[in-house]
Amino acid sequence: MYRTTLYNLYKDKSRLINFFDWELPLEFSSILKEAKATRESCGIFDVSHMGKIEIKGKDSLSFLQYLTSNDISIIKENQLQYNLLLNNYGGIVDDLIIYNLKNSFLCIVNASNTKKDLDYLIKNKNNMDVEIIDNTFNYSFLSIQGPSSYLVMKEIFGNKILDLKYMHSISKTFKDTDLIISRSGYTGEDGFEIYCLNKIAPYIWEMALNINKDLVFPCGLGSRDILRIEAG
Repeated sequence: MYRTTLYNLYKDKSRLINFFDWELPLEFSSILKEAKATRESCGIFDVSHMGKIEIKGKDSLSFLQYLTSNDISIIKENQLQYNLLLNNYGGIVDDLIIYNLKNSFLCIVNASNTKKDLDYLIKNKNNMDVEIIDNTFNYSFLSIQGPSSYLVMKEIFGNKILDLKYMHSISKTFKDTDLIISRSGYTGEDGFEIYCLNKIAPYIWEMALNINKDLVFPCGLGSRDILRIEAG
């Protein structure tokens, strides 16, 4: 079974489940309390199990444009877009978020479909000049959500992070390592998501939880499901 780099930080503080071969926290306190805390204050989620696929090369835009439903050409550098990966008949393979980065596109896909999506992308590469890189196990993905999420982000990354607009991203250096922060999320609340090398994730997780224990709450998959369903 796979585990994220944060596993040792929460294995004794949460109820763990098998989620598509990942051992992940279902809840820390209770599902309802965590959902309520995110709606009223701030929740932090480890969503590092999600697939993280980078597409590089001069044909990367054309490649993704051919395989997805939305118009990727309209998203500028450092913008994000919700999209659908489609099969040859127009059926849905998966839904995903696509980041337009400086020299590549980053696709965040569902953990249950990561291998299927990766195989599908490789199969449809044909003769296009694209490089498909699976970063799922090398990078972590943290989600800080809720009306007080901006306070947490300001404390960790400084005031300038608050200028970030919804569905936009920014590259930052943190502990001498590059990471990507976006203002995004599935909860329906204001929130931020952080894409970083595995070695950086524990620092951010611990820093967030130590800011104020009445402000920031660790949350599991159960509350995330409630929040995303409520958000529609």
